[in-house]
Formats: sequence, structure tokens, C-alpha cells
Amino acid sequence: MREDHFVLTKRSNGFWYYYVYRWHKRIFRSTGEKVKSRAIEFVLQRIREEDLLGEKEYVRPKTLEEFCKPFFVWETCPIVQDKLLRGGHYSKTLCDTNRRRIDKYIIPALGKKLLPELTTAHVKTFQRGLINSGQIKAGTANAIFSILKQILNEAVEQALIQRNPCSGVGRVYGAKEDRGCYTLQQVKDLFALTWEDDMVKLACRLAAVTGMRSGEIRALTKDRIREDFIICDRSYSDKEGLKSTKSRKTRIIPVPADLCRELLAISRTGDFIFSYTNGVTPCSKYVFIDKLHDKISELGIDWKKEKLGFHSFRHFFNTQLISGNVNLEKVQSVVGHSSLKMTENYLHLAAADMGEVRKVQEVIAL
Repeated sequence: MREDHFVLTKRSNGFWYYYVYRWHKRIFRSTGEKVKSRAIEFVLQRIREEDLLGEKEYVRPKTLEEFCKPFFVWETCPIVQDKLLRGGHYSKTLCDTNRRRIDKYIIPALGKKLLPELTTAHVKTFQRGLINSGQIKAGTANAIFSILKQILNEAVEQALIQRNPCSGVGRVYGAKEDRGCYTLQQVKDLFALTWEDDMVKLACRLAAVTGMRSGEIRALTKDRIREDFIICDRSYSDKEGLKSTKSRKTRIIPVPADLCRELLAISRTGDFIFSYTNGVTPCSKYVFIDKLHDKISELGIDWKKEKLGFHSFRHFFNTQLISGNVNLEKVQSVVGHSSLKMTENYLHLAAADMGEVRKVQEVIAL
């Protein structure tokens, strides 16, 4: 249907402009004329051509779905590439997760909207829908909202919209989901069981007495192991291979001497300790998870209900350190919490200075 409703207005520069209502706002165009009669004729001619906004001269606005196509695809995402260009780091795993959330949540709800059509009301309705679905927690809803906000910030940068409709929309709040954490007795009972895979048991023991992440343990090689401590400066991801630790810092982690000897005694042709390919490549993280879950179930514990897994050893060890009144600087040095104010140089805290940590490890005594 031909659009022919317009309003003529004169600007302070002396030129006549006209506007129409579209995408819930006024869309202005210049006639390029200073004489009103000529300006009217200009607009009427565009109406006769069925091109009131002169869209043959303008790029038609994209839908959100069209605009989202390159986002959080590793090779094409402007957000990821800009961060890498500036010397930052962006996890490929996080990139893939964000892309899945775009496809699963953002596109079905808002994908057909033209970018200029999107309003704050649309964003708030979308946000409420995420929470009211009952399928995701507040933290996940906020992560999805953050993805949408980042994408629309790029639309503003590219002058496709004037204002980000996410601006002024706050985060949602909900009950914080408790993370699973073993008790000391559960850990002792767990390692008293007979394990069919000694390598997985060793990895779990190491996690329980050091708080090391799965990726850090999988990246472990003999050259990082000393008599009674480990140098932790790498992690391993199935998508990215070897990379820096999450905090991008080196940690020196005290380890019971007998456990260090067990690690060094493992015979591998390749470099990696925890490997089914003779040290050539680290084992999958799912090996740790699946076999650990079998052992937790063997104790009669519902690991799903208790939210227990490999990462729970990290929470367990951190809890043991704090309850053992270990100096917080030493806790952050050993566990490597990036959210705490980090020590300027972890190497200043040598393994020999970690007596308090060693006492906690003796209590665990695995």
C-alpha cells in the first residue's frame, strides 16, 4: 500500500524537511528546498514514485536476526575481534556459548524486529519472558541480556540506530544458586573407594588438595612439577588447546610430596601427565566428570541434587583453607581467584612459605 502521510517542517537552516511516522518514531528527510511550494512538490513526487522516504537512496534497515549473523562466530564477530585486537583475551568456549544463546533465546523472541523498531519496552518484555519461563536462573537471564546489549551497542556504533534500547534496563535479581561443595567426610569416603581408573582418581585427589581447575590439571606436564609444589601457569581447552590460566597469572601451589612423587612416577612418552594417548594429548574433561559421578553415586549421594562434580573440589579446598584460618593472601595465591585483589607477583610467595596451607592438606590427608 502506498504511504502518503507526511508532515512538512522548516528547520533553522532555512530548508524544508518532512517526516513520517515509522518504527514508532519520526523519520525525517530533507527536501533540499527553501521554498515551501517546491518542497511540497518534492514530497508529492516521491509519493507518486511510491518512495516517500527515498529508500532507494537508503539502505533498508536490517532485522535483528540479519544483524546478529556475524556475532559470536569466532572469525567474524566484531566484539571478539576488537577485544583480541586490543590485546585482550576471549574464550572460544564463551564465544560458542554466546552464539547458542543468541540462536536459542534472542532470535526467536526479537529476531524479526527491524533494528529501528526495537524499543525499551520490547527489551523489558523479553527480559521478563526469560525469567517467567522458569527454565533459566537470573544469572543466565542477565548473561543473555548482556549479549543483546553488546550487539545493539554495535548497531549504535554503526549508526544503524540512534540509541541502544537496552540502556536504562537493569539486571534481574534472583536467589543465588548454591554451588556444590563436598564435606571433608565425603571426600575421605570418596577416595576410600576402589577406583577402576587410577589416573582419574589421581586427578581428583590433586584437585581436592590444590583447588586446581580441570583445565589446569589437564595441562599439567612433568616440567611443572617440583618436589613439593606445582607451577600452574597454563590451562587446556578442547577448543583452544593450551592457553593461560583463567586469571592469566602464574601460581605456585604447595602439593604433598608423596603426591608429587606419584605424578612424576607416571611414565609418558609425551608431555602431558593426564592422558590416554601416552602424553601426546590431554584426556577429555568429561572423563573426569563421568567417572567421578559414578563414584559419587556409589556412595549413595545424588550428585545432581547436591550439584557435585569435579569443580566442587575447588570449592571444597577453598572452604578448607578459609576454615583453617589460612592468610587470605595465601588463599588467593594458591587458589587463584581473579575476583580478589591479586598479589602483584605470585612468585614472591614461595612454596616454603605455605606452612598454613600444608597443614590443611595434612588434615585432608588423601
